Amino acid sequence: YATFRLALARGLGRGTPYVSPAVSRGDPPEVYARRIFDAAADALRRARDALDPQAIAAAVAALRGARQILFFGLGGSGPVALDAQHKFVRLDIPAVAYSDPIMQRMAAMAVRAGDVVLAVSSTGRTRQLVENVELARDGGATRIGLTRPGSPLARAAGIVLGVEPVEDSDLYTPMGSRLVHLAVIDVLLTGVVLDRGPEIEHQLARIKQ
Repeated sequence: YATFRLALARGLGRGTPYVSPAVSRGDPPEVYARRIFDAAADALRRARDALDPQAIAAAVAALRGARQILFFGLGGSGPVALDAQHKFVRLDIPAVAYSDPIMQRMAAMAVRAGDVVLAVSSTGRTRQLVENVELARDGGATRIGLTRPGSPLARAAGIVLGVEPVEDSDLYTPMGSRLVHLAVIDVLLTGVVLDRGPEIEHQLARIKQ
């Protein structure tokens, strides 16, 4: 069945398999460059319009009051988790990213109430990531899922930032989805900083200097 599914997707899919649905073999640089940018801009616009403001507000409130923040991401979502750590470490809240499933599992076993786990996955069906978020749930942590609505990860998360995948990850490299996830992380950081007001400005200034 898996082989059939992949063959069907390959037959029905447009674009260049394993690269992008936005470009075709034989496209010259001036065409594929423009198409990649256009596809990214379209993905960002659609994600912007689909985001739930109430979910954003709930996620920002959880992150602002966290004892510590753990960012989980595997595979292509690992760099998104690392980018989130890079941004949130500037605040006065301990923040760390885990892109190794065993390290995630150990960290998930150590969480408690007051901790926040933010897990990133385009498909929301990576088994090890979902299991680790479920372990964090058992430990009392608040779970935020940046993932596909209705997915196993969304069901394991308490707060869902629903983002439909831009590409079929079985067939294409998830470039657009990753850009959307990075933008949502920026939205969350901005929300936390705005909520904190002037009190956080001194901390940000010290880090910048």
